[in-house]
This record gives sequence, structure tokens and C-alpha cells, in this order.
Amino acid sequence: EEMRRNDEKVIFLVPHGWGVDIPAMLMASQGQKMAAMFHNQGNPVFDYIWNTVRRRFGGRLHARNDGIKPFIQSVRQGYWGYYLPDQDHGPEHSEFVDFFATYKATLPAIGRLMKVCRARVIPLFPVYNGKTHRLSIQIRPPMDDLLTADDHTIARRMNEEVEIFVGPHPEQYTWILKLLKTRKPGEIQPYKRKDLYPIK
Repeated sequence: EEMRRNDEKVIFLVPHGWGVDIPAMLMASQGQKMAAMFHNQGNPVFDYIWNTVRRRFGGRLHARNDGIKPFIQSVRQGYWGYYLPDQDHGPEHSEFVDFFATYKATLPAIGRLMKVCRARVIPLFPVYNGKTHRLSIQIRPPMDDLLTADDHTIARRMNEEVEIFVGPHPEQYTWILKLLKTRKPGEIQPYKRKDLYPIK
């Protein structure tokens, strides 16, 4: 509410949880202009239904294959950004940094986004309680200290925020996204290793 009153530009850093879309939809339903990026689904019918639900309360959805500029433009225009930081985008622009008990190729884009958008980055994570059937939205302090950080520091800090949210609630995280696919040269990516997943 304070950031809204001060007309501040905001980008939420949101790890992939099963309820990942709900906080953005809640904010949009209360009149807050929201903008996010999305991947087109392979099935066009599923893609249409999924994005129709996401747009139910308004806001802007930018396809990732259109690049990041439309998302930046929306944040500059006052839309609150919704950025999912944890997908594997390959090694080219990523940093290999610690992630739980291993490492991950992490795109340190949030550092550039906060500069070009002049936005504050707020970590956020929705957690569903199966006993009470309620969704709580966890929010952490703004990541203002990353304005002058290098890419390696930014990438590690992004992963650290994911660890803080997901550590107590590992079942809430969408591990099926193959987040660890990109490995360092000479290493075998874990999702195709027959020694780990023998055919019975």
C-alpha cells in the first residue's frame, strides 16, 4: 500500500510455485495494473484457456518470444511487474551459482530490470496450506542492495530468495520445470541419465 501511495515502480520476484498466478490475479482484481511474461503452451486450446484465466481481471501478458522490451515498457508506464526468476535459459547469459545442494544456471536479469525500469524488486511467494485450505502470500524486503551488485552476486541472491521461500515448503515448488538442465561443460544433465532412472 505504501508503494502504491508513493507511485513507486515495482517488480515482484516470484518463484514458480503451484499457485504462482494467484497473487497477481488478486492484485489485478483490486485495481492494481499488473504485467507479466509467459511462455506459449504447446497446445493452443490449453494456451487460450490458461491465458484467458490469467487476464480475467485485466493486466498485460507479454509472450517471452516477443523479448523483454514490452515488459520493461509496461513497468515504466506504471504497471507492477511479475517476474519469475528460476527457469533455465541456457548458459549463454547465465551465471552458474549455488542453488540448494547443487548449482544452477541463473539469468541475472533482475539487476538490469531494476535499473532500466527504475523499479524496486520485491520477493513474493504464495504458499497453500492443505489443512486450512488457505493461501498465504509471503513477502520479503525489497532487494535495493542489488543496484550496484555484479551479475554473479545478483544471480546468487536471486537463488537465495528462492531457497528462503521454498526451503520450508519444498512441496509448493514446481520442480518439474527441469530447472537444473544446463550443466557446466563436461557434466551430464540429470534428466537423461539412465543410471539414475533405469528402465525396469
